[in-house]
Amino acid sequence: MSANHRVETLMEAMGRGFNVAVHCRRCGRRRVLSSPALMRVWMRRGWPMRIARLHEHLRCEACRPNDVEVTLTGAKADGFRQPRLDPEDGG
Repeated sequence: MSANHRVETLMEAMGRGFNVAVHCRRCGRRRVLSSPALMRVWMRRGWPMRIARLHEHLRCEACRPNDVEVTLTGAKADGFRQPRLDPEDGG
C-alpha cells in the first residue's frame, strides 16, 4: 500500500488509527466517534462501510437531522457511547 493511499472504508480507517468526525450542517455540533465502535454497529446491521456512505445512518444528537458531514480524524473519540443512529434504519 502506498503512503498516499486514500482511505475508503471504515475498516481501513480503523486499521490506520483514524476515528470518524461528524459535523452537523444545521446546528454546527461536532462529535468524534470511535471507528471500532462504529465498525461493530455497521457489521451487526450489514450497512455499507464506505466512508462516503456513513452519513446515511448518522443523525445529529442535538437537532436530529441527518444532514451531517463525515470526515476522518486522528483525534480521540468523544467517549464510548454507541453512536446515535437513524431510527428509520433500525437504529
